[in-house]
Amino acid sequence: MLGGSIVALKTNDQGSLLEILRWDLNRWGEPLALAEAGDRFLVHTPQQLDSGIYTRGRLVTLGATLNGTSSITINERKESVLLFDLLGIHLWASPFRYGLHPNPDPGAPEYVTPTDIGPNHPYDPTSWAYPYSPYWYRNN
Repeated sequence: MLGGSIVALKTNDQGSLLEILRWDLNRWGEPLALAEAGDRFLVHTPQQLDSGIYTRGRLVTLGATLNGTSSITINERKESVLLFDLLGIHLWASPFRYGLHPNPDPGAPEYVTPTDIGPNHPYDPTSWAYPYSPYWYRNN
């Protein structure tokens, strides 16, 4: 199992080639943080992956088998990277959750509401019973 953020997607008549910047994974396979080595790898699949979905920066978790090495150009310099054959792929919904919403334990999930839920929401963020919470009285 591998994971990281998509750097590039190249497609041709023989399939697709993903260039991935490796991230460390938690025990559930979710990418946690950029790997300290900063290494990249390539993943080949005979499927035609949609470039509108597999965009730069999306976090992915992959099941793959090692197929050797290949060379890519990074900052005008050729580098040898590992080449994998894709078995399965999972795209994560929120690509940059970690770092924007820090948590002392990066392996712990953290729910972040998109906006302020407001005083009319039955799941008020306080321990008081709705609608008698201080949040209700503060904002009315």
